[in-house]
Amino acid sequence: MRVKFLPHKGSGFSYRFIAPEELVLAEVLKTYLYGLIVVPVLAAGPSILGFTGIWNALGFQKSLQIPYIIISVIWAIIIIWKTADWQDERCRAPE
Repeated sequence: MRVKFLPHKGSGFSYRFIAPEELVLAEVLKTYLYGLIVVPVLAAGPSILGFTGIWNALGFQKSLQIPYIIISVIWAIIIIWKTADWQDERCRAPE
């Protein structure tokens, strides 16, 4: 559906349906690419190095593993948060 976003105060969206539209394969694939590959790899990718077996195999200092895991969790939170902000801005009506 094609929608028109209406001015809205507060959280959420106000919109009106304008007309039905065909799905565009490129847009569908882009959505799957971002939702199933790009964002998860950006968010969880660094934390994979924090697993003990991988950490030891790479020869990193054991004393740095816990701080690295904490930073990886903070990184994942920031990536998810900023991605949600980006999506929210993209979908909001221009003011």
